[in-house]
Amino acid sequence: MNIRDEIGQLFVFGFRGKCCTPELKAFMKRFNPGGIVLFSENYQSPEQLAELIAEINGIRKKYPILVTVDQEGGSVNRLSKPFTQFPGNEVLGRLEPKQEVTQQRPDGTEPPPHGKSKGESPTAGDFAEYERRVRKTVKLAYYQGEYLARELRGVGIHWNLAPVLDLRNPRSKVLKGRCFGQSPEWVSEIGLAFIAGLQDNGVIACGKHFPGHGVTAEDSHACLPEAEVPADEVGRHHIRPFARAMANGLRSVMLGHVRYPELDSKLPASLSSKITDEILRKSLHYDGIVITDDIGMQAIKGHFGIGEASCLALQAGADIVLVAEDPGDQTEAYEAVVKAAERGEIERDRLEASLRRISREKRYIQERFSSSPADGKKSIGSKEHRGLIREIKNLS
Repeated sequence: MNIRDEIGQLFVFGFRGKCCTPELKAFMKRFNPGGIVLFSENYQSPEQLAELIAEINGIRKKYPILVTVDQEGGSVNRLSKPFTQFPGNEVLGRLEPKQEVTQQRPDGTEPPPHGKSKGESPTAGDFAEYERRVRKTVKLAYYQGEYLARELRGVGIHWNLAPVLDLRNPRSKVLKGRCFGQSPEWVSEIGLAFIAGLQDNGVIACGKHFPGHGVTAEDSHACLPEAEVPADEVGRHHIRPFARAMANGLRSVMLGHVRYPELDSKLPASLSSKITDEILRKSLHYDGIVITDDIGMQAIKGHFGIGEASCLALQAGADIVLVAEDPGDQTEAYEAVVKAAERGEIERDRLEASLRRISREKRYIQERFSSSPADGKKSIGSKEHRGLIREIKNLS
């Protein structure tokens, strides 16, 4: 690959329309993006979507496309019926103990996960009840991930930007219904099951929004949120579900557009080397794909130039910059990174590390899951999958 083709691999782009037009083909050939992200406006039916993805993949066979979507469940389902409309994560989280205390005690030990106050001792019944809740929810979370994977693979999608691993913030509108719970232990258990269901069945999962959007109630679509919390609290609570998922095979992580002054006084997580390189890569030893949230959000676009932000994200250690909508933003981001790479502002070793990770995921998809998607197409909206919705909604 020449330098322009290489840089294209570092982007996931969205596009308008439901068919592979000559304009879209020219766009794909010009930028050679590593992946595409699909939204509701790209979808009409499973048959139409499968045909669209197949045509896009046929444009540049030498460099397969990572096809991704946000299909979390609940309010974030980009693909409507007949795809099964699974509920949001809060429904899977309804058995979380309501009194659970997540703060450390003064002596540094963790409280038991059963809701007892500091002076009380846990009983066997407390632990048994907690374990019952976990086992029941974990089973259904795994099945939801499995069934989602079957349906997505049926149309050629192999990367789901889910699950949300943020801790629930009751004041947050943007996270409403999207979190498994407030406790890092509970979110870890349920998140791991959901991730395993996806990845055991051929779809890359993506934990988001590292290092945790639950620290703020503000929406990065509209502003640059700031998390005024101590660094140790971020590490002890909000990062824990991500760290546990990464240690257990999570293949991709999304960086949030939130500024954590105690971690980096200047830059949000998505552009910060202190967070991406020092914490995510070095401290947590993560070598999976790291993708930014949409760089066109107001949190970034309103405070940094699109081109500058894209360069900062890649310099900080991200592998892929997501530019979801605006073709002008996509061009600006791409050209800025090309120029930065040509000037040596993005080091060759840094570029090659990302290209290696991206190529690894493409090989993983091709080698492990090259079978026909026919079974996946048959499963879309099936009776079995709809039945799981009833089980999840009846959790008790």
